[in-house]
Amino acid sequence: ALVGDLDSLFTALGLREESFAVGALSRVVAAELASYAPAKNRRRTATNKASVIFVDRTLDLAGAVGHHGDNLAEKILSVLPKLPGHKTDVMVNMVELTALQTTDETCSIIAPGCLAQPNDPAAKALWESFMNLKQKEAVMEARRHLVEAASRENLPIKMSMGRVTPEQLSSYIQLFKNNLKALENHCGLLQLVLATVQTLKHPQTSKWDNFLAFERLLLQTIGESEMPSVLNQLLPMIKSYNKRTKDDYACEDFLVLLVYIYSVVGEIKCGKELDTAEEEVKKALVKAICDEPEPSPLLQKITGCDSSLNLTSEKATVAVDGIFRCLRDIARVRMHMKQFHSGYCQSPNVNRPHPGDHPLLIIFMVGGVSVNEVKMVKDLVATRKPGTQVKTALSMQFLSKQKLRKFISVPYSTGTKPTESHSQMGRNDVRILL
Repeated sequence: ALVGDLDSLFTALGLREESFAVGALSRVVAAELASYAPAKNRRRTATNKASVIFVDRTLDLAGAVGHHGDNLAEKILSVLPKLPGHKTDVMVNMVELTALQTTDETCSIIAPGCLAQPNDPAAKALWESFMNLKQKEAVMEARRHLVEAASRENLPIKMSMGRVTPEQLSSYIQLFKNNLKALENHCGLLQLVLATVQTLKHPQTSKWDNFLAFERLLLQTIGESEMPSVLNQLLPMIKSYNKRTKDDYACEDFLVLLVYIYSVVGEIKCGKELDTAEEEVKKALVKAICDEPEPSPLLQKITGCDSSLNLTSEKATVAVDGIFRCLRDIARVRMHMKQFHSGYCQSPNVNRPHPGDHPLLIIFMVGGVSVNEVKMVKDLVATRKPGTQVKTALSMQFLSKQKLRKFISVPYSTGTKPTESHSQMGRNDVRILL
């Protein structure tokens, strides 16, 4: 199905592609596309040349699970609940714009808002700001757009300078509440600002900086110590439910940190010391999982138990053992990062093709891409090749921390960071696809 969909896309674009692959699954996809009969027929007649780089997500899970930088769009996509039936969009609670009085954040009486606002130029421009600017600048843009919209509607808004707070944005939003015409004219913009407010107030957002600081400390420790020392540093932080405060990490948070650690550590030196350190972390995780009053959907999936009554220490142990087998695989898979394969020109007498040979470069992420990685590509292109277009496909699946947690509950998943294969690109157009 994937190869057929790719062929349909390339047919619509009139492309004659040359495929490159980084990662085992990407090589399979590229080979299947090369031998796909309809694709062969298309390449005989298509006139627009393009290079397509397939990249496995699993080659760099750290790029997706890490709490990098200061990007508002990534935080919005990570903390707000997903819009049912959509892979990328989120639900925005719209109760604040109604007369309904409730403190229940899960209230479903009012239909949710979303991020996709294709018919609202102001909302589209604001979302671009969320994607490309630092959080402080993006929040200031949200206030500016809101003030301009209120001024056009002659609403009694008082512009205040200085730091933008969620409370300030909420007070501006309230001005639109009882003006149906203004509400209709700026509904898309209001949904994005509400998403901003709800993200800034979300308890998970307050943990973001803590994650970032700890990840930096881990990187320093990994650079100076062996893997057992890193795991021993993590061990005291694994706490059972009744011993945790709101600032402590939950079980799912530790799964993210473990994926991050094993993704960046590189080749692991196996031995008795590592086995002992892993066993201690396993025991602590098993106890923490068993002490949960009700297992989360992810823990239910990992353990196979939909209730704490059915969750035994034996089942949790089996699940955690499986997690650590996946983590070892994650550490080993990065060795494929150095391999770069072309789908064509296998003969040694033929000059090897290069991704920069054609005017269009498409990076196809097999497994999804994070907002931060899209920004990295844009920044890199702006530095290396000013004037080059970077286009993000509308069907692209952004990875959130929730999605990455699920990687360790399945045997195999895919993908990597765009910049690895993008460092030598240099033509007119770059597109990033799912």
